[in-house]
Amino acid sequence: MIKAKFFSKKIIYSLLFCFSLCVPVSVFAQETEDTGAEQTVEETAETEKEEPPVKKTKEELKAEKAAKKAAAQAEKEKKLEKKDELLGITYVPLEKFTIDTESLQVLLRKSTGTFNIYVKNGKKKTSLFSDKNDGKGSSFFVRFNDEIYRLNESAGAVKTVRKINDSLAQLSYCINKKVQVAVQFEPVSYFENSGDIVKITVFTTNISDKEAAVSLKAVFDTVLGEGYDYHLITSDEKKISGEVSFDSFSEERCLISSDNKASVQIVLNGKSVTKLELVTVAKKDSLLKGEWIPLINENGNFSSIHNYNDSAVCVNWAEKNYAPGETKKTVLYIASGKTMMAPRGLDYVDAIDPSTLFDVDIPENEAGEAGIDMEYVNQLIQKISSLKSDPNQVDREEIRRLNDELNSIYEQLRIDE
Repeated sequence: MIKAKFFSKKIIYSLLFCFSLCVPVSVFAQETEDTGAEQTVEETAETEKEEPPVKKTKEELKAEKAAKKAAAQAEKEKKLEKKDELLGITYVPLEKFTIDTESLQVLLRKSTGTFNIYVKNGKKKTSLFSDKNDGKGSSFFVRFNDEIYRLNESAGAVKTVRKINDSLAQLSYCINKKVQVAVQFEPVSYFENSGDIVKITVFTTNISDKEAAVSLKAVFDTVLGEGYDYHLITSDEKKISGEVSFDSFSEERCLISSDNKASVQIVLNGKSVTKLELVTVAKKDSLLKGEWIPLINENGNFSSIHNYNDSAVCVNWAEKNYAPGETKKTVLYIASGKTMMAPRGLDYVDAIDPSTLFDVDIPENEAGEAGIDMEYVNQLIQKISSLKSDPNQVDREEIRRLNDELNSIYEQLRIDE
């Protein structure tokens, strides 16, 4: 019995041994390889987890922060948007706003209803007009029938700073149930993309329910030339060192005030510039507080009891009759200059294509009064556009002749809205 059991065990061991010899070595190798593969994957995963995240540069972090801030500000402004139905614009009302270009800054303040323009010169900036009292010495005035309002001081004027976009804004004044004056500031460039000139368009609207006689005036508190023998100079080189007025500005065209750091050019004559009634250079105090049409002491000095050698420029535009709800535009340009670079506002205005100046909203009655056939003007513009559209057949002499004719017509009309 015992022998049988022992014999059986021997047979079982023998069979197991034989079986092990029959199994291919590759099976064991595969198992070993699989185990190794699994370990390699695990080790790789572990290594990947251990790698630190890529750090962003300071510039990237700064740009990311600025983008988030800009997006948040845009979202906030979107909720504040309002619409001016009179002018057909959408804007964001703000306490103050700065238009920033390569060459200059325009600062608008709601609290004081004031503006100023600064020219950049390296890391510094220079104010083109006096910045005293937040620039209150520079102001727009409106006369509604016989009532005169100094817009940045009048208690009856509701002031608003309106951001239309990053490079277009208005300083708006509203006299309840009478008149709205929206002064729009828009940078334009003589030097490519520099934004070295500010186009100022004043939209004046009769918001009463009756026809009204409305006129506009502006005072600019010049400061740059006040430490020199003459305060201002015109384009035809008239040097101004005493009080003077001009009832036509077709020869003088602009006023330049400068020191050794910066200069400002007030362009008051040319294409797209509204025809004026009177230009006066006199004591600042007398221009701000005196008569609607300034009274001056011809060639008198610029000093007063309160201020020494303090000159300013006053521009009067002619009175117009406004129907209820009617809006008219007044346009001028302020150009900036800096060391070794003169302001080029007059050059910019003279380079404007005259075919772009005739707006479809020019009243037919005004054109008729000036003896202008608007149908002929439109045909002239279409002819110029047609000649320019084919580069292979450009007749420059013909375009020049037609532009001269258009300029001649324009001088009769002179965007006098």
